[in-house]
Amino acid sequence: MKKLLILTSMRTGGGHVSLTEAIDEALKGMEGVQTRVVDGFDLMSSAMRWLLADSYGLITRRSWLLWLWRLGYRTVEAHPGISVRVFETVCRRRFLALMASFQPDGILAVNPCFCSSVLNIMEKKGNRVPLMCLQADLIDIPSTWFDKRTALNFALTQEAYDYSLRKGMSPKRMVMMGFPVRKRFYASEQERAKPLPRYPRRILLMGGAEGAGNFVGAAHALLAATECQLTIVCGRNKKLKTHLEKTLLPHDGARARVLGFVSNMREEMAQADLIVMRGSPNSAMEAAAMNKPLIITDSLPGQEADNPKVLAKHGLCILQPDPDALPETIRTLFDPSNPTLKRMREAQRAYMDPACASRIAQRIADSIGRQPRDRSGAAVRS
Repeated sequence: MKKLLILTSMRTGGGHVSLTEAIDEALKGMEGVQTRVVDGFDLMSSAMRWLLADSYGLITRRSWLLWLWRLGYRTVEAHPGISVRVFETVCRRRFLALMASFQPDGILAVNPCFCSSVLNIMEKKGNRVPLMCLQADLIDIPSTWFDKRTALNFALTQEAYDYSLRKGMSPKRMVMMGFPVRKRFYASEQERAKPLPRYPRRILLMGGAEGAGNFVGAAHALLAATECQLTIVCGRNKKLKTHLEKTLLPHDGARARVLGFVSNMREEMAQADLIVMRGSPNSAMEAAAMNKPLIITDSLPGQEADNPKVLAKHGLCILQPDPDALPETIRTLFDPSNPTLKRMREAQRAYMDPACASRIAQRIADSIGRQPRDRSGAAVRS
């Protein structure tokens, strides 16, 4: 039995969770592979966990604090060694205990915080378990993903692959197999064949697990200038949910639903004629897998900054950063004489690969094997 430890993050948005579940469900469908998923931030103290992970939502849910997120991202990019040493120090003790108890044959990092830091810990302990990385971004790849000691580094787009090579990664360690999406998000043939209305009756407005983005302006514009039924998913952003309930529901309660964090996102997407969202890569790719018309409004600074351009380049969405222009953009998109909508849905079907997660899982399984270990549980040379 091959054992794979997956280090992910449940606290920094929903993207790492989605990617982890996509790969883990594919691995669970294979014989001879055992996985264990661990939130890497649980390997540190509660205080450090709050500072390094739980503060993500606090910052990204507040537009006036996004400058702090941008500053932090740029600081880490300029001095990646500092963050590596911090994570190595705060995770070391619990990580070594985890390695001794589970004794994995391989490690998959789905968050860049657990690449070089984990490799440093294992190297100092003489542990030779191969570590693989599953990059969680489309093009602006944080430098902490780029450790030349990784056994494999999975880029999720051609743009990410090319960027990684420009940053000095060896082609021998880089793999590009596409963007893995959880199996349930792929539209059935019946769903794809269902004709769209001449104008979207049901619009889904969303901003990822943290409810980040220009929700208020978009919601007011859509309700004021269209006749749609609008569902707004605020994620963990309770303040936003309360604000929208107070400002929208008294006047538009018959046409608007305001939801918090939902666990049935697949069903919410399936019911929508159109999805409007920020450039969160996993949610955008899930919408594309479901073959849904998609409009991207904005993105978080840092690694999300250029996501809208990448998505639009491949025809998976159209961009509209101006909330007041959304109604006219939607009318143009759904105009029967405009070929954009048809081309978008064709591009989504061509770009998204239902077998992607399974192919990545197979490559991971082929790259690990049972290895002799010392008494501490560390893999050693045979």
